[in-house]
Amino acid sequence: MILKRTFRFFIFFISLFSFERSSLSEVELESNGHLKLKSSLIEFNTGSQQSQIGPDSGGIQDYNFRLNLKAKLNDISIHAELESNGIGGSSKKAISSFLLGRPLLENDRHRILDLSTTEGDDDFQRVNRFDRGYIQYSKDNLNISVGRQAVTFGQGIVFPVLDIFIPFSPLQYDREYKIGEDLTKFNYDFGHGLSFQSILIGRRDESENISAKSGSFLAMTKYELESIDFQVLIGNHYDKFFSGISASYVLNDYIVRTDISLYESEFDGNKSDYLINIDRGITLLGYESYIFLEYYQNALGSRDSDYNIANTSIESRLRRGEVFSIGRNYLAPGFRVTLTERIQVSMVNILNIDDQSFAVRPLIVFEPNDSFRIRAGFSKSIGKANTEYGGFAQNGLSSLISPVDQLFIQGCYYF
Repeated sequence: MILKRTFRFFIFFISLFSFERSSLSEVELESNGHLKLKSSLIEFNTGSQQSQIGPDSGGIQDYNFRLNLKAKLNDISIHAELESNGIGGSSKKAISSFLLGRPLLENDRHRILDLSTTEGDDDFQRVNRFDRGYIQYSKDNLNISVGRQAVTFGQGIVFPVLDIFIPFSPLQYDREYKIGEDLTKFNYDFGHGLSFQSILIGRRDESENISAKSGSFLAMTKYELESIDFQVLIGNHYDKFFSGISASYVLNDYIVRTDISLYESEFDGNKSDYLINIDRGITLLGYESYIFLEYYQNALGSRDSDYNIANTSIESRLRRGEVFSIGRNYLAPGFRVTLTERIQVSMVNILNIDDQSFAVRPLIVFEPNDSFRIRAGFSKSIGKANTEYGGFAQNGLSSLISPVDQLFIQGCYYF
């Protein structure tokens, strides 16, 4: 069904080009995609709430298929991108139970257009959906796009501060594609390093009704001058004021970036999140390498290991997938080393400064050729009881909510 929708959608918009009175042979067509298969070994701490729902250890198998289609004629381009995701295994039920209402596989429950189909049970679930479907007009310094697409703001390497529109988790390995939203985007380049961008996102509320209070509007002015990049953002997000400043500059071959946000929270008044990172490419023991260090402050997080997040301002942000951390202060060092033209090794460490718990995330990537990629890695959380990465109690229960440890291997085919 969803595959039929894809080609109907694509053919319909190609037919719009007839208004240009041009031959269909002038339309530039592009297609690509991938298939990813991953198998993971999952382990929960004994006595955790997750282990009471499922086994202490088990498996997770998932796949992601993506087909990207693009048609371009003169100043107009049409994008239609389909993805199919499936996940199953003995640990699926336990993982699904601790997502604060977020879906294990992304669906369209809160989007303006329902372009997804969902099927499955506790053992296996599959979602087929449009992740992109938009029309784009580009001419000279003007760019306007309408439909389902992805947007990113800010310059965080590990943590999001200004990137509030479905950011990547700090522990996420695969960051090739952000999830698309139903939006209108306007961008104008004034020249001399000055540009303006605005986005308007529509969403449905918890009752799945289209609601202005669930939408977002953001306007950004960007200025680039040689080694300096400066951005100012202001807007409204879920009926709350949101603003931010982002800047980056080159300092002695290092790139320094900082993001600062100011926003209105549900229960705690105005709050401000902050991050600063520094990175550079170096030669280490004869190998081409990349190193970085990032500090992040989450104003809604706890600094005293009191992680009762129910009915707090951070709960809604966690539930919407805007933040993934419940502490206050974090440090994230990392590196990537290119061992050969086809092999890379990387590592990201995340430290909760206040409770001294941490997570490690090593990864190795092997590309036998341009069409195949193999990823293998693991994530391990370490800490004492009642810490973020060691496990913490919630709502007076004796069992702990504990992070998931996993060992995985993923095969990717690109076409």
